[in-house]
Amino acid sequence: MEEEKPPQPQPVEWYSTPKPPPGAGSMEAEKSMDVAPIPSPLSASKPSWFSPIRLLVIFCVINLINYVDRGAIASNGVNGSRKTCSKNGQCSQGTGIQGDFDLNNFKDGVVSSAFMVGLLVASPIFASLTKRVNPFRLIGVGLSVWTIATAGCGFSQDFWSIAIFRMLVGVGEASFISLAAPFIDDNAPPAKKTLWLGAFYMCIPTGIALGYVYGGVVGSYKWRLAFWVEAILMLPFAILGFVMKPLQLKVSLNLNPHVMWVSLTKSLSLMQLLSVATLFGAIFCFVAFCFKSLIAYVIIFAIGELLIFATQAPVNFVCLHCVTPSLRPLSMAMSTVSIHIFGDVPSAPLVGLLQDHLNNWRKTALILTSILFLAAVIWFAGIFLQSVDSFDDESENPGTIENSSPTPSQERKKTETA
Repeated sequence: MEEEKPPQPQPVEWYSTPKPPPGAGSMEAEKSMDVAPIPSPLSASKPSWFSPIRLLVIFCVINLINYVDRGAIASNGVNGSRKTCSKNGQCSQGTGIQGDFDLNNFKDGVVSSAFMVGLLVASPIFASLTKRVNPFRLIGVGLSVWTIATAGCGFSQDFWSIAIFRMLVGVGEASFISLAAPFIDDNAPPAKKTLWLGAFYMCIPTGIALGYVYGGVVGSYKWRLAFWVEAILMLPFAILGFVMKPLQLKVSLNLNPHVMWVSLTKSLSLMQLLSVATLFGAIFCFVAFCFKSLIAYVIIFAIGELLIFATQAPVNFVCLHCVTPSLRPLSMAMSTVSIHIFGDVPSAPLVGLLQDHLNNWRKTALILTSILFLAAVIWFAGIFLQSVDSFDDESENPGTIENSSPTPSQERKKTETA
């Protein structure tokens, strides 16, 4: 007689919508069951004292320091000016990096863009390593390289040395740029994903603006000091990436389709607005350079910049959700590569050449700002493209990563089996 097998426990979907309790037949109760509370991977693994909001704050501070560095190296106090000589042979001493290394506008543009070379090369490498190495540890490695390279900029002695150190700064920043957004998207409440990403990416214009002020103040004493202070500020975060219990990126979760549809629809509706925001941002920035009044310029240009940078959160949200979960770091890396290879890398040297030719910064700025009108047209064309949310795609075969914490669904299945 065949032995009767004991009933096998059914796997429980941790992220599935719970069944309503007996007797709960009201419309309000049914609506409350539409979306299940989703515990974040951060709270599930309970790493030390971390909470999702603290992770966001730390990442925002790191991002702020990154872009303070970019603003500082472009400021008058750090970047400085070349030595100039009059017709009678009298020469004035140059200031900052340009003055000490006697750089023309083209070489000065190369120094500003050199870190992009390291960023473009290292971003895909760090993204591919996330399948074998814990992503949070990769951020620690990147921030350590960034700290050492930034300090090295303060010790540079000529054009080539500072250019090499700036490339290494880009290598260090690559891991953070590729992995920070997926971590934030994992741990943000579903209804606040774009809000959290918006807060993170608003650190870009804020950091650059602070960097100009910071570079002007510190650079008036010694431009090398600006880089040393930045390295000291980043050092605690680099150490934190190694000493804290490592976090793991989410590989695949069975989220409520209603939640993801609402999130994607909200993002796509912001896309009916991005082209308009870019268009008006271009108009405000273009008009700002036509004013000779400093106050009028600052006010109008600030409005234009705010409208332009309003695109950051929705764009990166779409980058995260147009691919399967395991490809999100690579998606962010490729997005970063595309942005910089067609923007930051060639722009500084080309603008330097244009300024050398025109010798009129106002005309140079107006020509540069005109490109934003083309961007508005591209945004408008993107509205008609078909979009698919692949964030919940479970067709992939998730792998395991050393030192990673189990997902909530794995923990629940182990409990049910036991």
